[in-house]
Amino acid sequence: MNVERRAVGDVWVLEIEGNITIGKGDLKLREAVREPLERERPRVVLDLRQVGYIDSAGLGEILASKRRAAQSGGDVKLLAPPPKVNEILKASRLAEAFEIYTDESEALASF
Repeated sequence: MNVERRAVGDVWVLEIEGNITIGKGDLKLREAVREPLERERPRVVLDLRQVGYIDSAGLGEILASKRRAAQSGGDVKLLAPPPKVNEILKASRLAEAFEIYTDESEALASF
């Protein structure tokens, strides 16, 4: 799994490519969101367009990122999960816990 980070104003966009799975994927995600979540009122968009699969460890890390952001008055939002990933989010009921956007500009404007 690879993660590219970029700042758009005061929002961090993390472009994730590959699978978010136990071991490397969930740990890479945790490391990638560490710096943005250390900021005051962190605002993070996880771009899931190039994610093929998320397992329970990956789901747990995404949820943990949202919780850590909320503790600092921020939020984590999801961008464009592919159909298979979207089904996993729905089946795990995490789709209800996140704001999910199909357009990056809308996700950024939502903050």
